[in-house]
Amino acid sequence: MRGNAYTALGWLVWLVGKKVVHRKLQQTRIKLGAAAIVALVVAVGVAAAARSGSEG
Repeated sequence: MRGNAYTALGWLVWLVGKKVVHRKLQQTRIKLGAAAIVALVVAVGVAAAARSGSEG
């Protein structure tokens, strides 16, 4: 019976841990997506400034 209790406890810990990891990954994806958009906007701005500077 003791083995079954450990199995049930392990299963419960696994479920809770899986939910926590999934939530943290979701938050990280949002932050990475926002950082990628900012980097893209900066890169486009630098490229546009370099292009307009070389024409003048």
